[in-house]
Amino acid sequence: MNIRKKNKSPAFKIGFIIYIAVMAAAITAGLAVFYNFTAAYEKTLPEHEAEKFVSGLGFDSLSRLIEECSPYGDNRGELVKGRCREELKGKNIGFRKNVREYTDENPVYILSAGGGDFGDITLSKNEKYAFGFYTWKIDKAEIYRGFYDRFPYSVTITAPAGSVVETDGVPAGESDIESGYIPNGMLSEFETRLAGKYYYLSYKIGGLIDEVDIKVTLEGAEIPLTEQNGENYLFEYPAGYPKDYEITVPTGSGLTVNGIPADEKYIKKIIGQPEKLGAFEKGLGLTETVYLIPGLFDPPAAEAVYGGAGLDIFENGRTIYFDTPEKTRYNITVSLPEGAALKINGAAVPDGYLPLRPTATKRLRNCSNFRGP
Repeated sequence: MNIRKKNKSPAFKIGFIIYIAVMAAAITAGLAVFYNFTAAYEKTLPEHEAEKFVSGLGFDSLSRLIEECSPYGDNRGELVKGRCREELKGKNIGFRKNVREYTDENPVYILSAGGGDFGDITLSKNEKYAFGFYTWKIDKAEIYRGFYDRFPYSVTITAPAGSVVETDGVPAGESDIESGYIPNGMLSEFETRLAGKYYYLSYKIGGLIDEVDIKVTLEGAEIPLTEQNGENYLFEYPAGYPKDYEITVPTGSGLTVNGIPADEKYIKKIIGQPEKLGAFEKGLGLTETVYLIPGLFDPPAAEAVYGGAGLDIFENGRTIYFDTPEKTRYNITVSLPEGAALKINGAAVPDGYLPLRPTATKRLRNCSNFRGP
């Protein structure tokens, strides 16, 4: 039996080819659209912006972030920020999705280093891109407060013995004393006997997290901070501790302060004392020496000796005065012929100095009325 093979018409072949071409073009266009779609999707994933941010976190940028996010002021802040920088220095920074905070509008990623979390970044939409997608930008970068607070610290406070030291309102006790005796460099050579009374103590207060408030009071008055160097705080004796004393003695006197002789380096000035001179001694150079004794914590025990005799002391606050002793003054008696003119130290003796009595010759008169030093 013969079977005849039917030949397809040329029109069918042409139509089939056109169909195949159209389908191929459609598939190609679809693939192109799909490729562009997936490319746009991948390009606008927020993870890419997070990765870009993390890869740019060098030591300097981390330092700026630590500076900007620090919850502390200058005193506490510099210490903590330095420790934070050292903690992150040289470590690889990673990130992962914060599933609790993450939203489609604001993706959030946790920052970590060395296995520990230290902060996070929050993203927000930036510009519209293809297929309704958006590019992203970093909206906020922060370091956790707990990362700063993981570094407890201590402070050393040096203050005068006898003062009350408080940190955040809590008085320091004996168990906080680090050094029980620090010499007081402000004591003068005249008060070495007071070394056991006026000295310093140092306290070490540990376990601090937040910035500490330090208050030091002495005899009920608050002492201002003298110097702060990192974790070390110095409170020196306030104004009024110590005091300067001015001591005036007749020139030529020997002055001792607390049993220690005051030498020439303490002389402030030499002044005349004409009001103490007798009527016939105005031309003499009788003077007083003024000493300035600096840095005394207690009123001094001052003594002055003139011509082997102790002088009377007069005190008025921080001014001390020693008067010329009365025994250094003396009287003279002059006998001369009646009618003669009398001069002493070039000054004529006035008539007020009357003769005590005439002599037997009745030609001399006694001028023992005169007083002079």
